[in-house]
Amino acid sequence: MAEPVTRQELLNIIENAAREGWTELNLSGRAITELPPEIGQLSNLQELGLDNNPLNPALQSAYNAGLDEVLAYLRSLEEEAEPLYEARLMLVGEGAVGKTTLLRALTGQDPQKDKKTTHGVSIDIQALRLPHLTLPKTEIQFNCRDFGGQEVYRATHQFFFSRRAIYLLLWEPRGGVQQQGQVEEWLKLIRLRVGNEARVIIVSTHAKTGERIARIDEPVFRRNFGEMIVAFQEVDSLVDDEASGDKFGVAELKWVIAEAAQKLDQVGIDFNQNWKAARDELLELGQSEARISYSRFVAVCREHTLGTLAARTLMHDRR
Repeated sequence: MAEPVTRQELLNIIENAAREGWTELNLSGRAITELPPEIGQLSNLQELGLDNNPLNPALQSAYNAGLDEVLAYLRSLEEEAEPLYEARLMLVGEGAVGKTTLLRALTGQDPQKDKKTTHGVSIDIQALRLPHLTLPKTEIQFNCRDFGGQEVYRATHQFFFSRRAIYLLLWEPRGGVQQQGQVEEWLKLIRLRVGNEARVIIVSTHAKTGERIARIDEPVFRRNFGEMIVAFQEVDSLVDDEASGDKFGVAELKWVIAEAAQKLDQVGIDFNQNWKAARDELLELGQSEARISYSRFVAVCREHTLGTLAARTLMHDRR
């Protein structure tokens, strides 16, 4: 097994490769999270191996797309790159457990009366911002996805699941202890797609109705899904909490979400600002249009000074 490589050792390898005109460079299994832009000096490079490394998500997306995209990504970081504090927030669970109502509570909105159940996936871009717990004057932006709970959608929901996310798995305690089995099924579904790296907060809703409510067996879930579970929380999105100014349990839930998010690998990595502007415009288009042509995608990227290779890399970066 190859030994981990330090940044200075990596720079020395690149210097030797450039001097000797290497066409192949295998850095697999070297505990690399990012590459220095100096790798662009390897003008003869035709193959680059980065398998079995904990690459940051943007670099991993570029690597999956090919060597040209890796080089385009590294060049972009030499331009106007800044740390990007973003994550996805995925709300999952059975239908009618209160996912949409909780999302409105998290974003400071009042609950909707006569709200119909969500069908498919509802996506809110830039819907939630929470303070970073250790960096003053820094916020984490959450792009939120509210998943309909009907069983017919579950197979397609998996394609939206990502390691770059915090999952809120909601359950309705008034439904009785049989809800425990449904929570377990959702955890299995997330683990099947994402693995044990998933970060899941299990949220009991309607906690202040005055009715007798069920409790799930937290030790059992810790034993079977311990690596995935961040916390168990209770909320009631319809009951005010005068002390916090939020709905009951929501202020504490925000803190737990922020703490979990700042530990995600992609939160705080450098990201080219032109890429971000292009991506944000494309996401806004996605709010009103189900799909756009590739030529229009490229045109948007060019408006933000991204060339064809950079555009292709952005397309593969499923942030």
